[in-house]
Amino acid sequence: MSEDYECDLDGAEYNFLIKVFDYGTYKDWILLVSSYYQIPDDAKLLIKLRNDEVITLNVDNVSVGEVDVTSSFGYKKIDHYAAVFPIYLSHFDKIAKFGIKKVRISTPYSYRDKTFIANLLGSHITTSKKHIDKRLATTRHKSIDEDF
Repeated sequence: MSEDYECDLDGAEYNFLIKVFDYGTYKDWILLVSSYYQIPDDAKLLIKLRNDEVITLNVDNVSVGEVDVTSSFGYKKIDHYAAVFPIYLSHFDKIAKFGIKKVRISTPYSYRDKTFIANLLGSHITTSKKHIDKRLATTRHKSIDEDF
């Protein structure tokens, strides 16, 4: 799993991170997006590359958990949303080659977006994938039957 990349989309804070599930013969890569702002069950994430091509990621799953928050006004529980967006190797290749110009995520009634002056999110995604690939290459995969 990568480090979080924190990003403000139209005044709402979102965190982006890359995660992989390694099944030995294949890997499932996901872009995990989390926020205290509602992410709908049918969310879409649009990634506009610097060559103006758009990558559309459809949400696979949204989890809602509660987080305890204490402030000067007292204690309360607030919802925290985590959305799983499958992302493919071809997407990583395009992000590495062209960079990210803009992202947009759907909300229950509209969307939030951010235009990047620099390729900050794209660089984070590319670097995170390289780090994960490096760790996977040096990790020995052991069969469930081995040494049983």
